[in-house]
Amino acid sequence: MKTEHTVFLFLRYVYFTDWGTHPKIERADGDGTNRLVLVNSDIVSPRSLAVDLKGIFH
Repeated sequence: MKTEHTVFLFLRYVYFTDWGTHPKIERADGDGTNRLVLVNSDIVSPRSLAVDLKGIFH
């Protein structure tokens, strides 16, 4: 079962977590295209994100 949660829309990106079989934190363009995995190792159950507007990276 795939479980994704859209967390935050910043400028033109959506940041979200997937805590299914292969947990990860991803970013995509605002329209859902160009997905990019930001974190996929040493992660167990990413159910939330903290957003630092001054130090956010992309």
